[in-house]
Amino acid sequence: MRLVFTACLAALGLGQSAPEYQTGTVTRPDGSQIAYYVRPGSGPSLVLIPGSWGDYRVFDRLVAGLSPSLRVVIVELRGHGRSRPATLNATMEGFADDVLSVADALVLRRFYVGGHSIGGMLAIEIAGRRPGQVAGAIAMEGWTHHQVAAEAFGGNAANTLTPEQEKVNAENRQRVRSRLTQAEIDAFTSVWRRWDGFPILESTATPILEIWGDRGRPRPSRELMRIPLRPNIELVWMPGASHSLLIQCPEEVARATNAFIARTESAPRTPKRNPALQRGGAAST
Repeated sequence: MRLVFTACLAALGLGQSAPEYQTGTVTRPDGSQIAYYVRPGSGPSLVLIPGSWGDYRVFDRLVAGLSPSLRVVIVELRGHGRSRPATLNATMEGFADDVLSVADALVLRRFYVGGHSIGGMLAIEIAGRRPGQVAGAIAMEGWTHHQVAAEAFGGNAANTLTPEQEKVNAENRQRVRSRLTQAEIDAFTSVWRRWDGFPILESTATPILEIWGDRGRPRPSRELMRIPLRPNIELVWMPGASHSLLIQCPEEVARATNAFIARTESAPRTPKRNPALQRGGAAST
């Protein structure tokens, strides 16, 4: 594990100072380098995972709105940011292993995990795999199954973005995609279509926060969203927002995340046992 200190550039489009991070990498058994960024804090740890074609910078505005007591750890997926190289054999399970290798290297005995899009799906995957270690999971537009995109939203992911927001979104994506071959892009794009998070949501006792934009349209049912109606799963809607929550309403997402963690921290803790979903065990670093 390598750890250095760096100050980030100004947040995109805001002209404000971005969070300052300690940066490091974890070397995986196949030699790949998984990059992470830590904003120190004295309170609970929150591991964040960017979505497709997102590096750590997509969380700048969200992190700025998070409680300063939170220790925030951002992990970049293979082929994104400083996590290299990309892979033609990506799986959701492998990406989860990468994220958990960082959690293990940083000795996070108890942590929250959250992410956007595929990062939100991985948050659910990791919650299912480490029920005794994950205090809660925050899925920001993390599809439970690839069919949800069409069944619940008609495939409409970005209809409410302004031209300025569309520009930021395109710049974020191009920053990552420009470094990848078409074969690497195609391999990554197919990963989430082979994953189903419903069995985890249906069984886990871990507190879950689902955050979604309603696209300014009637909100689909939980059945269409494939989000079970269970007391440990909370669904929060962002009015008028699209799939790009981190661009359109990061402050509101941060407030919902802060409130969720505060509620979970104040609730009585009971042992969580879910051996059927503890797949893979501890990841090596």
